[in-house]
Amino acid sequence: MSNAVARATRPSLAAIVLLALFTLGSSAVVEPLASRVAPEPTREAIAWIHRQNWAVDVDGWRIEVDGVAVPRAASVGRSEPTIGFGGAGLALYADSIGRHAAEAGLDWRLVAAVIAEESGFDADALSPAGAFGLMQVMSAAARDVGVFPYRDADSNIKAGVRYLAAMREQFAGATERDHLAMMLAAYNMGPGHLRDAIELAEDRGYSTRRWDDSLAAVVLLLEDPSVHRDLRHGYAQARQVVRYVERVLARHTVYRRQFPGVASPSVAMLGQIASR
Repeated sequence: MSNAVARATRPSLAAIVLLALFTLGSSAVVEPLASRVAPEPTREAIAWIHRQNWAVDVDGWRIEVDGVAVPRAASVGRSEPTIGFGGAGLALYADSIGRHAAEAGLDWRLVAAVIAEESGFDADALSPAGAFGLMQVMSAAARDVGVFPYRDADSNIKAGVRYLAAMREQFAGATERDHLAMMLAAYNMGPGHLRDAIELAEDRGYSTRRWDDSLAAVVLLLEDPSVHRDLRHGYAQARQVVRYVERVLARHTVYRRQFPGVASPSVAMLGQIASR
């Protein structure tokens, strides 16, 4: 997509919805949430829609393309995914999670949410790419943050937390949610890919500091061969990244509701919950 077209023809959100209904065919799933009257779309807007392969939530409508949704918090209420609480894992690693999160200045509930999504609290988890342990740490990342070896549970959490904190320092969001989302995206796919997405967003006139209505959509372009072949860091599993961010943030919300005002996890407290 040329820069000139992207800047000059970024269509109204209502027009995107109307066009998607007629151009995406059976690959789109549409939820009408409110009645809207859309303006007449332009030819440029139609071309813009055809070039996209991601979803939008706009003006009271939700459109999902190929099963991927890109949420817009201002338009549609976000439903949390169905997720297990993970109490047994929290209880088992509560001390390490609380200690290392405090040292890095992170919310322990966010760290726990990352572990739950990355490994399901399996200390021996190994990904096809070689990521290991509770926080699915790569050896290069562990060396970057000065934690090596990192195979035991405590060291793995320490390395993962330090790397997560490093992502927090590298990227700034417009709001707390945007900041957390960018930090999580960088943790999951690597900071290089997120920088590529930020450059794409800036090039196309989108915000580089907002996740829900900007970067989440642009990140999905990292799966498009016509786009990622020209990027410094190439292809990324973008749909997986968007889902990952949403699930971790949703779980973080669950943990914050479960433990409001709890500065550090108590093994006894979490053990009691896990036994319920």
